Amino acid sequence: MKQIRTFAIATLLLATIGVLFTPFAMDNHYSWLQNSISETGGQNVTHAWLGRLTLFLSGTGVLLVIALKWRTWNRTATIAMVLFGIMWCLTAFFSTKSWLQDAPFDEAESMTHSVLASAMAIVVLGALSLAIRRSNTARRDRALALLLAFAATFLPLASLLVPDLAGLFQRFMFLYTYFWFIREARMA
Repeated sequence: MKQIRTFAIATLLLATIGVLFTPFAMDNHYSWLQNSISETGGQNVTHAWLGRLTLFLSGTGVLLVIALKWRTWNRTATIAMVLFGIMWCLTAFFSTKSWLQDAPFDEAESMTHSVLASAMAIVVLGALSLAIRRSNTARRDRALALLLAFAATFLPLASLLVPDLAGLFQRFMFLYTYFWFIREARMA
C-alpha cells in the first residue's frame, strides 16, 4: 500500500507540474489565462505530448488513489470515481482541436474529448455528493469535498462567463482536484 500511495502522490505531483509548466512549451499564441489545459494537448499542436501526458497522469493518479481508498468509499462512489479516472485518462487519447484558428483537426476526435470531459464533471459530482452525505464523514473532509464539488461546478461556469480567464479557472479547478486526491492518498 505504501508504494501505491507514493506512486499516486508522485503521479499527481507530476500532473501538477504539467498543468503549471506545459504552457511555457506552447507556441507564442497560447495563453495560460485563456486557453484550456486540453488545448496544450490539442491536435497539431507543437509539444502536444506534454499536455496529453498531463491528462493521462491526472487520470492515472486518480485511479491509484482509488486503489488505496476502495475499501473505505462506498461502492457507488468508488465506481463513479473509477469512471472519472478512466475518462480523464481517455481525454489524453482523444485530443481537442487546437486553439490556432487555421489548424486542421478531426471533429469526431475533438467532440469525443469534449464529451468525456463533460461526463467527467457529472460523474465526479455524483461521487462527491455521495461522499458528502455519509454520516461518518468528518466535518473537514465533508467541507473539502463540498469545495471540490463547488470548484467542479462553478469554475467551468465562470469560464463561460469570463472566457478571457477560462484557462486560469480551469487550472484552479485542476490544482484543487490534485490537492483533494493527494490528501485522500495521504489519509489512506
